Amino acid sequence: MNNYGSIKIENEGLFIIFSMILLTVHDYLFNKLLFDTPLYYLAGWKDFIVLVFLFYLLISIMYSGILFGKISRKDYFFFKLIILFILIALFGLISGTLNNLSNYRFYFLITFFSGIFALTLSKDIKTNSRYFELGLILSTLLMVFYGYFQYVTISIPNDFWYWDHFVDLGFQPNIWEVFREDRPRISSFFTSSLDYSLYLLVIFTILLSFTYLSFQEKKSLKFFFYLTFLVVVFHCIYLSTVRSALIGSVGVLFLFLVYLTCRNKNTLAFFSISIFLGLSTSTFLYIVLGFTDELSALGRIPQWISFFELIKEHWIIGLGIAKIGPKGEYWSDSFWINYFLSFGIVLGFIIVAIFMKLYFVVIKELSFRSDKLVIIFYLPIYIITPIFFYLFFFQSFTRTPAIYLFVTLFYVVFYIKNRQVHLRDKI
Repeated sequence: MNNYGSIKIENEGLFIIFSMILLTVHDYLFNKLLFDTPLYYLAGWKDFIVLVFLFYLLISIMYSGILFGKISRKDYFFFKLIILFILIALFGLISGTLNNLSNYRFYFLITFFSGIFALTLSKDIKTNSRYFELGLILSTLLMVFYGYFQYVTISIPNDFWYWDHFVDLGFQPNIWEVFREDRPRISSFFTSSLDYSLYLLVIFTILLSFTYLSFQEKKSLKFFFYLTFLVVVFHCIYLSTVRSALIGSVGVLFLFLVYLTCRNKNTLAFFSISIFLGLSTSTFLYIVLGFTDELSALGRIPQWISFFELIKEHWIIGLGIAKIGPKGEYWSDSFWINYFLSFGIVLGFIIVAIFMKLYFVVIKELSFRSDKLVIIFYLPIYIITPIFFYLFFFQSFTRTPAIYLFVTLFYVVFYIKNRQVHLRDKI
C-alpha cells in the first residue's frame, strides 16, 4: 500500500496509474523488451481486462435478474453495447465479409476498455481523479525523457528502437516515416511519431486543465510545475514534426482562451464549431489550391473522392468493419473515411450524435460551473473534441492510445450524468 499525498493508493488507484503507464510504454515493452519471451503474450492485457469484465457482467446480470428481476443501469448499458457489437458481427458474417477480425477488435476494445477505465475513475471520482493526475504525470514524464533521449542520440533510421525489429519481421519501413528534413521524427515508446504526438496532444489538453485548476486553487508551486510541464510537452509535440498535432495544439490553446474569457454556452459552442469548420476548410483549401506539393497531403483528395464513390452504394450500413483496415480491402489516412465505410452513414452519424449530445451537456455545465470535477474532465472534452474531429479528416488514428483517453473522457461525463439522473429519480 502506497501513499499519494494523504490518500492511500488502493487497487483502483493502481489500476488507473498502471493502465496509463502501460498505454504509454505498450509498444516498446512488447515489441522490444518482451518480444522474444513468453511474457509477450501479456500484450493482450487490455483484451484480458475486457474479458474479465464481460465475465463479471454476465454473472452480475444473471444474479440480478434471478434475485431481483432487473439489472443495474451500468450493467444494462454495457449489455446493450454487447448486443450492438453482436449485431454488427452477424451482419458481417451474413454478408460474407467477416474474414478479418482485427478492425472489429479495434472498435470493440476501445469501446469496452475505455468504458471500464472510466467506470473505475467514476466510482469515487474525487479520490480517483488524483490517481488519474498521478498516472498522467508519471506516464508523461516517461514519454518526455525518452523523447529527448531519442532526439540527441538518433542520427540514422536504425537508431530508432523499432526499425530493425520491423525489418526482421519482414516490413519495409520508409525513411520519410522517421526523418523529415534531416530531423528525426521523435516517437518515444511508440512505433510512430503520429501516435506519440497525438497522445501528447490529449495530455497537453488535460494538463491545461490541471494548470488552470492549480491557479484557481492558488497553489503557486503546483501551478509553475504544470506551466513548465506544458511548455515541455508542447516542445515534444514540435520535435515529433507532426504538423497536424502542432495545428491541433494551437487550436487547443485558442479554445482554452475562449473558455477563460467567456462562459456563455452559446459563445462556447460557436467558437467550438467555428474552429472545427475553419481548420477543416482551410486545410482542404490549402491542399486543393496547390499550396503544398507533398505526396502525403496531395493523396488526401483522391482518398475522399474514392470514399464518395464507394459510400453512395453502401450509405446505410457501409462496407462492413472487416473490409476496412490495414489488412482489409480498403484503407485510407482518414479516420472519418475508415469509420463511415465501416459502419455506413446512418449508423455512423447515430454514434456521432450520441457523442455530440454529451458534448453539449459538457458545454452547458462549463457555462455555469467551475468546480474541480468540471475543470479536470469537462474542460478537456470541450477543447479537444473539435480538434480531434478536425484531425479525423486527415489522420487514421489506428489503435493510437490517444483514442482511449478521448473516449474515456466522454464515458466519465456519461457516468456522472447518468448518476445524477438516477439520484433525481430516487428523490
